[in-house]
Amino acid sequence: MTEMIERVARALALCAGGKICGPGQSVASRELGWKGDGEHFAKYVEAHWQEHITAAQFAIEAMREPTAEMLIAARDWSLHKFGKPIGNDAAIGCWQAMLDAAPVSPAHQ
Repeated sequence: MTEMIERVARALALCAGGKICGPGQSVASRELGWKGDGEHFAKYVEAHWQEHITAAQFAIEAMREPTAEMLIAARDWSLHKFGKPIGNDAAIGCWQAMLDAAPVSPAHQ
């Protein structure tokens, strides 16, 4: 597993722990018996992030094809930073190489 998959899994666990499950109660506060705050949510995430690894892998895989807006942003950034725009093929290749560094399946390792 890579650092990025763990980061995404932890973010998903934080989201899951923050879901409201009753009047003023989150999943995390119901499970751990307290009113949720940053420290307690961190404990919830630590206990549950590994349950979200598969979802994290699917989320990263879904991002493999950049949107048109992302390609425009890459072109504009390159133009501003280096004085010439990056082409779509180069931007897509760079983006996918970065995602490949967070392998999500044997096909991308």
